[in-house]
Amino acid sequence: MRIFSVNAASASSFVNFKSGHTSIYSDFDGTYMPYAHYDVCSGDMFINDRYQRERFCDLYSKFKKFISNGKKELSFTLTTGRTKPEYDYIENKIIEKNLDYYKPQTLITSNGNDKYLRNSDGEWVLDDNRNLAIKSNCNFSDRKQIVTDLKNILKSQVKNVLIIDTKVNKCEADYGQDSLEYAIRKLYSGRSKNIAAFVADENFRFDISFSPDVDIHKVANAFQKYFDDRNMHLK
Repeated sequence: MRIFSVNAASASSFVNFKSGHTSIYSDFDGTYMPYAHYDVCSGDMFINDRYQRERFCDLYSKFKKFISNGKKELSFTLTTGRTKPEYDYIENKIIEKNLDYYKPQTLITSNGNDKYLRNSDGEWVLDDNRNLAIKSNCNFSDRKQIVTDLKNILKSQVKNVLIIDTKVNKCEADYGQDSLEYAIRKLYSGRSKNIAAFVADENFRFDISFSPDVDIHKVANAFQKYFDDRNMHLK
């Protein structure tokens, strides 16, 4: 966790929130969320163990009080390597189990790829100001059109490819019906060994999973040519 806007030259350890705005940044897994993914999403620890449930709720109620005391002079940003659908999945599981949890108002996902702000309705919206600057610097065009183009490239490069859209390109045991494994099990007809799964809810990151028989080097070269031809500087 990093805290900015605290005067490092001050001899006092007292932080006066009235002297300026203070921004708190915290990583998610192992920091803001000290519990394992399984315990929160799949296990029954918070159902059967009253002590663990009270401990979990007490942790976040204290943090909520801390943030509330700061009022307008204190902001909290949660950063994570997870995609937004991956983060949403675990937050929704917390809510389903009726656990107290302080929801962040700002979320940075995928190790810095996207930034979201929570609106007055409690829904996530992309930070448009940040996105416009990134699009300008990277010569980035409309994402929907790029995804359509990439899918067409796939069809030209991979015979009988089955293209699906998923929320999370991970296993069903961890992400249930949001997972790639669940999508394949429900949608895969057996007509093709070549599968490409696009994570739908991303902005500047193209998360695509391929089945083992797909020549990913051939596909990657075709994708790279597409971006190079349009002078899109993506890493």
